[in-house]
Amino acid sequence: MPSLKLSFSALFAVLLLGQAAVAQANLPDFTELVEDASPAVVNISTRQKVPDRVAANGGGQTMPDLEGLPPMFREFFERNIPQVPRAPGGGRQREAQSLGSGFIISADGYVLTNNHVIADADEIIVR
Repeated sequence: MPSLKLSFSALFAVLLLGQAAVAQANLPDFTELVEDASPAVVNISTRQKVPDRVAANGGGQTMPDLEGLPPMFREFFERNIPQVPRAPGGGRQREAQSLGSGFIISADGYVLTNNHVIADADEIIVR
């Protein structure tokens, strides 16, 4: 009985490997497409000033207001978490950067990219 299970397992494995080889053989060759399209791909970097209260994780989450905390806790958070403003209300800003890509869609240089790449940017650099 164990040899029968082993035989079926081996047969199943061979059939699976054969299917994978057939599937891989049917994949199209993208090298020519990449060679033709890659000159149109551009790198897009942006800079923007954001309130220092925005969390450094880039998730757009704001830090809680520290005004209601006892002074000991407020000092702890101000010292140890750099994105927390030093004074209530903050007012400080920091520069955030982002990076994305796009591609040129016309001879006069129009670039197509996703909105989130350039949303709220103060400066957009295309290379």
